[in-house]
Amino acid sequence: MYNKIIDEMNNFYKNIDPQGNLSFNGLFSKRQSVYSGCEETEFYLSKLYALLSVFKHNFPIVMDYFRAGELSSFKEKKVIELFNQFDNQVIFTVTLKEQELGKYDNKSDINHIDYTPHIPCKLLSPEYVEEFVENIKRFSLNINS
Repeated sequence: MYNKIIDEMNNFYKNIDPQGNLSFNGLFSKRQSVYSGCEETEFYLSKLYALLSVFKHNFPIVMDYFRAGELSSFKEKKVIELFNQFDNQVIFTVTLKEQELGKYDNKSDINHIDYTPHIPCKLLSPEYVEEFVENIKRFSLNINS
């Protein structure tokens, strides 16, 4: 089973990066292993995919900031295509650069949320506490302040 997972990791990696020179021989990176940002992302994506492929579990797949390390558009497209072969819910988060805004607007297989109008740290600011408390009451949560 372990060898099957490692083989699947390597197959996935070669599928998204045919010119890549990595070869995975374990589920965990070694202390002396040095991956570039993109290679690290490819390693984690390969592991997620391999575990899903081998175990055929029905749990959601979640990877925060899946384009870390500048995963190229070609690789991103291939990753999404491969994960879409399964029925699992797949949640990949990414922070878009300004020139990428609208990138996912016409993609039917991606539900995207544009957070550009979001005010960072809004909920942590004292002037928004009352609004926050009112919002969480909708979820039957009550905080006594």
